[in-house]
Amino acid sequence: MMYESPEERKFDSERICTNCDTLVLEAGKPHIVVYDIKYMSDSQNKTYHEQPKENEFQNSYFGFGELVKREWDELCRNFSENDVMHHQVYRNTFVKIQNSIQETINLLDRQDRHKGYLYWSGKPTDKIFTGKEMVLTTEKIAKIRDDAKTSSYYQAFKQDSLMVESKMKTTFAYKNVLKNINTLLLKEIIDDYALPIQFLNIKNVKSITLNTGSDKEITFNFNNLGQLISFKGRRENEIKVNYKNNLPVSITEEGRADKNLYFQNNTVTIKNNYDMETYELIGNLFLVKDRFVIDEINYENKDINPKTIYKITSKDNEVCEEKFYKESNDRYTTSTCYSNNLWQLPLTITNKFPKGQRIYKFYLNENNYLIAEGSNEYRTERIIYKIENNILRSIQFYQEKDNEGKYGDEVLVDYEFYK
Repeated sequence: MMYESPEERKFDSERICTNCDTLVLEAGKPHIVVYDIKYMSDSQNKTYHEQPKENEFQNSYFGFGELVKREWDELCRNFSENDVMHHQVYRNTFVKIQNSIQETINLLDRQDRHKGYLYWSGKPTDKIFTGKEMVLTTEKIAKIRDDAKTSSYYQAFKQDSLMVESKMKTTFAYKNVLKNINTLLLKEIIDDYALPIQFLNIKNVKSITLNTGSDKEITFNFNNLGQLISFKGRRENEIKVNYKNNLPVSITEEGRADKNLYFQNNTVTIKNNYDMETYELIGNLFLVKDRFVIDEINYENKDINPKTIYKITSKDNEVCEEKFYKESNDRYTTSTCYSNNLWQLPLTITNKFPKGQRIYKFYLNENNYLIAEGSNEYRTERIIYKIENNILRSIQFYQEKDNEGKYGDEVLVDYEFYK
């Protein structure tokens, strides 16, 4: 027999709350109950939290989750309290229904998470209707009541779904999109400035290899049109870019599909299993135009728009990509501003966040080396590119923190050309 400590026995014996709330639904008016009761147990310390008070309902833990809150608001909007009794339940509760069969809902187990809803017509002869899946609760209850009610978000979801579908088509790509697509591909593959391809001439280049050690080579391969076709970093799996009619249509890793690309005039949409981002070409820069979250759970919840607003602005020679988003009840703005949109040197990129900023600079130093420099209030990092006749010869990293600087080893670069 397995040993069970007195603390564990006491903990299990008290999981069903005996002094928690009781909610009685009286006959007469219809009732809607929405409940979202969090785990009230502390399994590590073998104790239970006290029932939250009303002022704690606004707390991020005890309050309704985002999806439950959305459905609650929809129910309140569609079914007036003049016609239907509304009940928000966020504490462990025993629900009694005064119909002829005396139905009950037991939400007293403090080691469980309880989430769902119920509807009762208020007629003694009618049974209750319950559900755990919160999506489209308005429609489900309206069907029982024979009402023509629709959740306000459903129309937006249909429009967003059509928008996603329309973006998953390639129509035509402007020449300048193809001219700059390697920069976007590298961003999607490694999200790094390891290879400053926008400043290099890769005509007739078959491969560029960064020799970071005997077993740590980083290789970029190109076709005879100068298009990036694969990347192999250190001991990582090889990533390939697949083309159709000279357009990159997908990115695969070890043969497995990772991302798909779609082109429409001056925009490129990149889609994976989780989300979809559309970039618009401004000058020679690809800036995010919009984003949808398209994984299975978001489609099930009928909400694929993350409610993030992207805005591209330009003033004088500066162009900015701004992002407005919301977390809980707080609204935030981030931005990335480029001093010019053509990758002309010197170039300053300013990233602004709710708490601070980071500045990147591309410039030529006194030795005519290309410098990529990133800095914030704590440290400065530089990548020193030795470029001769548009050919990258070597890369060296430098970091400065607390007024102390340190150079890394110089990374030599090998080229292979098409004959």
